[in-house]
Amino acid sequence: MQYNIIGDIHGRNVWKQLVREDEINIFVGDYLDPYPQEDITDEVAWENFMEILHYRNQHPDTTILLWGNHDLHYIFPKERYSRYCRRNGEKMQGLYHKGLLSNLQLSYTIGDHTLVTHAGVTKEWWNMVCRLLHRALPATPAFVGKLLNTFAQAAPEQMELLLGTENTFLANDIYGNSPTASPIWVRPKTLVTHNLFAGTHYRQIVGHTQVVEQTQIAGITFTDHLGQYAKSHIIL
Repeated sequence: MQYNIIGDIHGRNVWKQLVREDEINIFVGDYLDPYPQEDITDEVAWENFMEILHYRNQHPDTTILLWGNHDLHYIFPKERYSRYCRRNGEKMQGLYHKGLLSNLQLSYTIGDHTLVTHAGVTKEWWNMVCRLLHRALPATPAFVGKLLNTFAQAAPEQMELLLGTENTFLANDIYGNSPTASPIWVRPKTLVTHNLFAGTHYRQIVGHTQVVEQTQIAGITFTDHLGQYAKSHIIL
């Protein structure tokens, strides 16, 4: 089986041309909060998200939807990222409390060698989790991915503690440049420098930060390249 990675959506409908029914389609999150320069309204972004959910329900065996920070901030009690839309927040809360978002995941593992998350996992964040749980944990894609997906079923307050911007283990940089920044928030330069799987054959695939084209650096593939203004957002 082949895997088709679809980068951050942010209201764009280009995913309709990208999905492949004969492959596993993995959306890396951030379905809402369109960029203003792309002239997509919050209402259109919401309708697009509903179409993605419908597509997933029609193709449950070949469609994986991951949480991004621009999705989870509608679930967290206190977290608010840029371009937050109150109306979409109310609708997102309604879906969440009805259990209609239970199929969204924090991670997906390809084979036993590649971990897919929204932003990536650092050594420091994983070490913090180990200390929080009072035990050493295997640093493999399969184990990390499984534990992340158990976090996705936790109460919103617990998820925010583990994954949020300011709350995540008292991260000292709210922009994602702290080594303890979470798998929905860490930025590329920090992830590359503090990659959990550095020195191994394991790989990571992430979105979160815009790049001009799919980019591979030190065992990490960056896939957030769907935006037409990506050239102004390169932060690698």
